[in-house]
Amino acid sequence: MCQPKLPPPSDLVAGLTSSPPTLPCRFLYDAKGSQLYSQITDLPEYTPYRAELGLLKEHGTKLATLIPPHALVVELGCGDATKTSHLIHSLLASREPGAVRFVGIDVCAEALRQTDRTLRERCPDLPAAGIQLVEADYLTGLRAVRSANPDATLCLLWLGSSIGNFGEGEASEFLAGLVAAAGGDTRVILGADGWKDRGVLHAAYCDAAGVTERFIVNGVQHALRLLRHPDARAADLWDYEVVVNERRSQVEMWVSPKRRVSDIVPGVSLEAGEKLLVEISRKFTPLSIAALADQAGLVVQESWRTPGYSLQLLLPAVQALQDAWRDTDTLFSSVASWSAQPIGLRHPFSFYYGHLASFARSRLLPGRPAGHLDLLYSRGIDPCVVDPSRCHAHPPPPPTWPGREEVRAYAVGVRAEVLADARALPARTHALHMVLEHERMHQETLCYMLAQQRGADAALTQREGVLGALAGRWAGCSYRATEQRCADAAWVHVPATQIQLGLGRAARHGFVWDNELGTPAPQAVPAFRLASHPVSVREYKAFMDEAQPYEREGLWSAGDWAHISSSGWKRPAGWILDQEGRLHVGLPEAVYQWEEVADCPVYVSLAEAEAFARWAGGRVMTEEEYAAAVQHKELQGLLRSVAAEADEQATAHCLESGGWEWTSTPFKPFQGFKADPMYPEYSVDFFDDQHYVLKGASPYTHPSIQRGTFRNFYQRLYPFVMAKFRVVLEATMASA
Repeated sequence: MCQPKLPPPSDLVAGLTSSPPTLPCRFLYDAKGSQLYSQITDLPEYTPYRAELGLLKEHGTKLATLIPPHALVVELGCGDATKTSHLIHSLLASREPGAVRFVGIDVCAEALRQTDRTLRERCPDLPAAGIQLVEADYLTGLRAVRSANPDATLCLLWLGSSIGNFGEGEASEFLAGLVAAAGGDTRVILGADGWKDRGVLHAAYCDAAGVTERFIVNGVQHALRLLRHPDARAADLWDYEVVVNERRSQVEMWVSPKRRVSDIVPGVSLEAGEKLLVEISRKFTPLSIAALADQAGLVVQESWRTPGYSLQLLLPAVQALQDAWRDTDTLFSSVASWSAQPIGLRHPFSFYYGHLASFARSRLLPGRPAGHLDLLYSRGIDPCVVDPSRCHAHPPPPPTWPGREEVRAYAVGVRAEVLADARALPARTHALHMVLEHERMHQETLCYMLAQQRGADAALTQREGVLGALAGRWAGCSYRATEQRCADAAWVHVPATQIQLGLGRAARHGFVWDNELGTPAPQAVPAFRLASHPVSVREYKAFMDEAQPYEREGLWSAGDWAHISSSGWKRPAGWILDQEGRLHVGLPEAVYQWEEVADCPVYVSLAEAEAFARWAGGRVMTEEEYAAAVQHKELQGLLRSVAAEADEQATAHCLESGGWEWTSTPFKPFQGFKADPMYPEYSVDFFDDQHYVLKGASPYTHPSIQRGTFRNFYQRLYPFVMAKFRVVLEATMASA
């Protein structure tokens, strides 16, 4: 006797009646589908699983530090928890076992049973009471978890690039819905697969063994089985097609029946050859992830990447702002004298505490009357290094700056004002992100001021600072961690290519500064050769010993030499000679003997970088060459991730980290530039042929502002920034 058909699920009806017809992706994960997906993760063509597993292994310790104590770790779609077990291990290593609690949410009961087995086998120190498994869809499961744990901090793990199964608008809406369902104090660790070469993407979803095809067809059969359709077991009924859709940045998996499939749901049939979209897998760039987070009311606080995959920590915007304030307070706790002014071209330390508050108030609370301190702290200074009397518009400094307690009370009051108006902040997304990035950039200003203050204090017997832990929390490293072993130093051949500078306004991106935007146009970059490593402290010291550069006019441009010779400049700004003539290097966290950091990148001005490059027979790269070098490195990394054999070619190290990378390109607007009306002077005042572009990041740059399009800018003779360089040769020149 035939059983009657069940009423079709509403989401299935909605999908099948849409144009084109679609299948909700939840139908892919019955018991057989979960088994097939597990097989997919082992396929040589499919790299996301291995890339994500590698990131969790490599950065598990750092991720664990970013998950608050006693937080509830909630994984959405936990599968077999093999990857997650590495993060649980890191959590168990950093806190008491009873403080680690895990909740797995999955629609598949068998997947949950496998999760339980995996965690018990791989994480024996995790108490049984610390594992909770919920068979439900994401939203229903999250609501249940929050109801049972009303006051807990939730850290959501959404791995496997499952966010890619949602369309562009749906993804941000669903992500926001997850955070709303979780409620309270919530953060998200999100996995996202990156956009790659068309051939690589197609092969990943049309594998030679046909496993992905069976996975997709099984999802269709699962839906038909639930509907008790007579074609539910006809596996050979379906043709499979993979489409790489560049316009939508997604891979599409389609099936079509070889004959008519009638009455799937009332009034809906599929004709022979009619396409059914079973799954999409959107691919992301760092900018599109930032845009996604922005639309969901979140901020990318930190990210970890391979050439084709990324994990990112997302925070609600207000929480990110409060975290930034805490980091600012931690930095100022290491400043002994707020009235100290270690750099004559900058205001004293106390100014920056007030300035950050003034900037936040003016952008986040527009229309409110400005008081005396709002105006006093409204803008800092960046005078001309050669002639400090020349400076952009700014409030005149007072004879005496307000004391520590007065400026602290002002900032505390502003923060309270902002939080009192927190409900309005989501509608001021652009302003909120601007305030966040401004705060993070000035935290780095404070870092290089601290480095100069440590040198000025000359407390060489008290070399340990309190900044080290903060710098480590930001960037996962300190200056010592930038050490580079140069035994493998080589020249990297960057082939001729085309690059585009300037981010189109229509491109998907989160917050960017106005100087990052423009009208992209292809630019040809001739082939060149790039030093695989930035110049080290050891190499620069050898340059000083051998070439005596600060006494040798021929190594400098005329303008640079005039300032170098007249100002008594004898060494990099962070280098200090003690009373016995021993050389030390001052950094924000400590003052090091030079031998301790000999293999770390040297931090110098552009003028000093160019003098070294001339002596070495080369030059400093341009902004265009930097973009080409990054593009080449990413391609090398991607090819290595899918190649059967290791690539022996040299690669560029510390290109995007370890210190800002000087370029020889004057800071100018891209074609189509428009000043940001919320902060019009940010870039415009420095399109002056005195400032030059720097790219990348230093160990003291907060991860949230590290993106490929970011353009830092300093005067060529400004010696205090944590900026490195490397030598470039023309492609036709023989390397020494």
